[in-house]
Amino acid sequence: MRATYFFGAVLSIAFVFTSCKKAIKPSDDITTETRQLSGYTKLDVSDAMEVEVTFGQQEEVIVEANSNLHQYILTDVVNGVLKIRLKNNIRIKSGSEIKIYVSATTIDQVLLDDASRVEFINDVTTSNFEIDIDGASRFQGGIYTGDIKVNAEGASNVEIWGTTDSTEMKASGASNIGDFAFLINNYLEIDLSGASKAELTCDGVMDIEVSGVSRFNYKGNGVINELDISGASSVNKQ
Repeated sequence: MRATYFFGAVLSIAFVFTSCKKAIKPSDDITTETRQLSGYTKLDVSDAMEVEVTFGQQEEVIVEANSNLHQYILTDVVNGVLKIRLKNNIRIKSGSEIKIYVSATTIDQVLLDDASRVEFINDVTTSNFEIDIDGASRFQGGIYTGDIKVNAEGASNVEIWGTTDSTEMKASGASNIGDFAFLINNYLEIDLSGASKAELTCDGVMDIEVSGVSRFNYKGNGVINELDISGASSVNKQ
């Protein structure tokens, strides 16, 4: 009985917080707004935002959205991190068209949540790189780096191509990491769980752990050092 009361209380609290959000109906006209921001080398994107990144000599953020939504879209730089999100307690009704165009000199970290999406229009070259995504988010881009760390959770997708010397990769909750166009030269440590999947090319040493009906497919001349397979999972050389 106590459990029933507790569950009901949790639902009531969740309903109250959801109800407190201000619902905004998007206008019909689409406009752009240029925001003069600089000094960022990392991205933190949430609230189902869609972001395109182009690398060059310029730093700039252009927001394309329904004209009445610009005031609710936050873009600021904190300690080198470009944060893109909605204002708190805002809920946008269906029919919105929001897209953020980021010009950057370099990016070495991407954080995504809440079904957000980031695409690199051209490739980036850095000494190291980090991708951490959750909540059915998606990252797509070409990365050439000495070391990369990837963590994908909650039915998220990481589609990368390029090269790295070494990498640590982890996917859980039906997430995907790939594809074969991404080459690991020296060392790969990968951990897949919860029906996740990865497809990569490796010419170095591999430590592999797969569980929960996950799959790891690989190409290349990689040598398996450690292998831990459980729960109807599989590791296959293509």
